Formats: sequence, structure tokens, C-alpha cells
Amino acid sequence: MKLQNWKATKNQLFFNRNDEEDFRWGGFARSFPLIPDLNINSKNDNLNKTQIGIWGYADDEGIFLNSGRIGSQMAPETIRRFFYKMTPPLITNEQYLISDYGDWTKGQNLESQIKHISPLLSQKLSSHPMITLGGGHDYGAVDGAGFMQWHLQNTQSSQIKPLIINFDAHLDVRPWQKGLNSGTPFSWLLDHFPNQFEFLEVGIQKHCSSPMHHQWLQNKKVPILDLDFIRKVGIISALRQILAGTPVNQSCYISLDIDVFSQSSAPGCSQSWEAGLNFEEMEAALSWLLINKNVRLLGIYEVSPPLDFDHKTSKLAACMMDTYIKNCWTK
Repeated sequence: MKLQNWKATKNQLFFNRNDEEDFRWGGFARSFPLIPDLNINSKNDNLNKTQIGIWGYADDEGIFLNSGRIGSQMAPETIRRFFYKMTPPLITNEQYLISDYGDWTKGQNLESQIKHISPLLSQKLSSHPMITLGGGHDYGAVDGAGFMQWHLQNTQSSQIKPLIINFDAHLDVRPWQKGLNSGTPFSWLLDHFPNQFEFLEVGIQKHCSSPMHHQWLQNKKVPILDLDFIRKVGIISALRQILAGTPVNQSCYISLDIDVFSQSSAPGCSQSWEAGLNFEEMEAALSWLLINKNVRLLGIYEVSPPLDFDHKTSKLAACMMDTYIKNCWTK
């Protein structure tokens, strides 16, 4: 693992007003090396803190390989800029900590990145929940592999199959054997971890996905909550129906491709359409899942700042981070 491919988050992004009556998320964040040097500090002052980790993927090669519009390599820094300025709920600065591990920058082929990054993610998940910021959705395979490795090594939770949910306009199950890209993360995961996790597609738009890919998922008995069905019954009712009878303590990885939102909600995206979810629907869905599942990992992908308007999409992604962390820490 080449640590030179990791870049530390700029300290100036950790916005802090230094005002005890006006905390911001940046005041709870610290930049941490990916692999701490245990020789420097024999005492770990963070052991008694409730932590959440963040890292990013400053790379959009997978989008280019899938004929999408590039720009997502800029997203991790841009999303942080807005997130760390947001106001948290009333919590004490001594008890909570956001561990920011910086960004992975492109340096290997996509398959090598799965091999090298996923064990590190699994290690972090054993200590605390994580948020990852893409980059292209090809990193959904990296995150999914890390999540599965963590689950399979976690004897307490491994008795129950984990759940992976893809919020997306696209199915992203193109044949990975032709080369990994932003359209292949879940075909890769389903083939490399066969029958080891439950999988759910949410927000799919029929005009965005091949009928052959639909059939491939149906043959694997993967449920698909498409946008038409969500419009008929509502996002929470749809999730309740499809997840009825599943355990509340089920480990979960939520993959949020920003193109699940409508273009009016998230214009800064490599692929966006006027149809799609809105902020209220996604916030409600995420909050419901955080109550009803053990959501250990949230990945947000395909935000593209160069294609955005007034940073609208980056701010939307920051709001999703805010919802996730507030629910984790006030649960």
C-alpha cells in the first residue's frame, strides 16, 4: 500500500468559530494519518471518544472509462468545505470526534485499488462508522469490499447477512469482466461475495438502465425499488414493504450516487436527469434507515463541482453527511 497516494485534508477546511455558543462540525474534526505512528504517542487520547471517520477518493478515472463527464475528483474537498461549516446539534466537544483521514489520489488501476484500500476500510469500520466521499461510483466496489471484509471478520454480526443499498438512477451492474468503471461496482461485488449479502436497488430510473441488467438482477432475486414505484407509494412506505421482517441490527452499507436526485436538486453530477428523488425524500429515507438498521458505512459518489450551480450539489452532499452523523450520535 503506497501511502504517498493519500493526501491529508487541509487544516483550513476544519472551520471553527472558536465560540462556545456557536459550534461548527469543523470544531469536532481532526486530521489523522491513515496509519498512526504508535511510537509517537503511547497514549491514545481518543479511546473514550465517540468517533466517526471520513475519507475521500479524489479520482474520477472510473467515470471517464464509463463515458461520463469528469470532475468528481474535486468533490471530497469541496463537500468538506461546506460540511465543516455546518452547525451540529447540542453536543460536547470533549465527547465526540470526527477523524478525517484525507483523500486517496489516483495511483493504481481500479482492481488494485480494491485490493489495497478495502482492508484499510475494514480496519477503520472495526473501530467506528465511516463516511466516504467520491470520486466515481467505481469506489462503491472498494467500499463494498471493505464493508464485507469487516462484516465477515466481525463474529458478533456475521450470523446475519449484511445489507447493501444502492440509491441510484442507474443499476451499476455492467459486466465488470470487460474492465472496471463507475458502472460496475455491484456486479463486481455480487460476483466476488456470492450469496453473502442482501442487496437492494432504490430510485432506479428505467430509461437509465438496460433491460438486460434488470434481468440479470432479477435472476439473482435482487429487489429493485424504481422511481415509478416510489412515486406511487412514497419512499418510506416502499422501504418498509421491501425490508419488512428483516432484523433491526442488520449491518448496512448505503451507497448514495448523487444522480439519484433530480437535476434540479443536484445539477453537479456526471449523469443527471430531471426525474429523481428530492432532498426531503432522501433525508427521510436515510433517517429511517439509521433508526432501523446498523448503518456502518455511508458512501457519497459522483458529485462534480465543475458541473454544479452555486455549489448546490456539494451542499446537498454535505447535508447528507450532517443527517448521517447527527443520527449516529443522537441515536
